[in-house]
Amino acid sequence: MLEYIFFHNDSLNLFVQLLEQKNVPYKQSIDSLGKIVSIPENLDDETADTVDEYYEELLASSEDLLTDDELEPEEKYAAAVTISLPDGKVAYAGIPPELLNRILTVVTPQELGLFIDLNVNSVLSPDHRPFCSR
Repeated sequence: MLEYIFFHNDSLNLFVQLLEQKNVPYKQSIDSLGKIVSIPENLDDETADTVDEYYEELLASSEDLLTDDELEPEEKYAAAVTISLPDGKVAYAGIPPELLNRILTVVTPQELGLFIDLNVNSVLSPDHRPFCSR
């Protein structure tokens, strides 16, 4: 499952509307960091690209909400990536929003997730052979 996190209901509702228009099955959940929307990984390329692009647009537009002076400081600067651990548990790594937004200008959320998962697996299950022998 691919997971998308939302901090504001407006962005969440717009994203869900797109998923319903594209007939993409989804599940919603809430955790300590925000609202999560999970979708299957096996979408066709066109639909996956549309969903990713729309999420990035919503993420960029939510930056305006982060500069809202009425929000408390801890509400302004919250971004994280989901880390799926081999034992099935989920962890969250906090990332400064400006860094995450910068990263997402050059990679998709799926590519970022793959990068993180590969690193986590390498740390939790190290392969001590020389890299050239793998």
